[in-house]
Amino acid sequence: MIRHGRTLVGIPFKDDQTIWKLVLVSRDANLLRKDMGAQKCFPIQPLQGEEAWHLFRNIAGDSVEGDQLRPIAIKVLDECGGLPIAIVTIATALKDETVAVWKNALDELRSCAPTNIRAMEEKVYSCLEWSYNHLKGDEVRSLVLLCGCLSYYGDISMDQMLRYVTGLDFFEGIHSLERAINKLVTLVKTLKALSLLLDDTEDDGDGSGVGASRLLFMDGDHKSVRMHDLVCDVARIIASKDPHLFKVVEDVPSN
Repeated sequence: MIRHGRTLVGIPFKDDQTIWKLVLVSRDANLLRKDMGAQKCFPIQPLQGEEAWHLFRNIAGDSVEGDQLRPIAIKVLDECGGLPIAIVTIATALKDETVAVWKNALDELRSCAPTNIRAMEEKVYSCLEWSYNHLKGDEVRSLVLLCGCLSYYGDISMDQMLRYVTGLDFFEGIHSLERAINKLVTLVKTLKALSLLLDDTEDDGDGSGVGASRLLFMDGDHKSVRMHDLVCDVARIIASKDPHLFKVVEDVPSN
C-alpha cells in the first residue's frame, strides 16, 4: 500500500485489510525488478483474435462489418499488433471513412519503416506515425510534438503549454490572449478525441509538479493533460528529425 496525496493506493487482501497489493505496469522489466522491487513479474500479452476485433469494432463502428470493408479492416487491425493504444488510435482516425481511405491507410501503414525502435514496438510506431501524419494542419501537428517533449515531466499544465505555443508563435495571426486560449483548448480537444492526448491524472492537491501552474485554466476539464508514453516516444522521435527542432530543457542554470 502506498499513499498518493490523500489517497491510499492498492488492493487489500480479503482476510487481512492491513496488507495491500500494488500492481505496477512498465515496458521495462528491469525497472520493475530492480528499481521497484516487484515480487512477481509477468508479461501482458497483446490482444488477440476476437478480443482485439471487439475493441477495434466498438471504436471504428459497425460499418467495419460490411462485406467490402471487413476484409480491409481486419488487415488494418493486424498492423496494430494487438496493442490497445495502436488499435484505439487507428480505429478512431478511420471511423466513418470510405473504403478508399481504409485501403490507403493500410498501404501507408505497411510502408512505414521505423528505425531505432525496439521490435515489439515497430507496429505501434507505424500506427502512431500514420495518425500524426494525417492530422489536419501544422498547428495541431506541432502541438503533438510539443506535448511529446513536455510530457517527459509528467502531466502538462495548460498554462505551461500556452506559454510555449505563444512564445513559439504557433498560432499565426492570433495576437490576443483570449483567442490564443480558445485556439489551444480547441486543438487539445481534437487530440483528445483522437486519443493522442488524455485527461490528466487525478490531482493530489499538493500543487507540486508540472501541472501546478493553472492560473488561466481554472475549468476542471482544461487544467492539464497527459500523453501516453508510447505516443510520447513517437512524438519525440518525429520531433528529433528535420525540419522539426523541438527540445525542452528545464531548469537551465544562469551564468
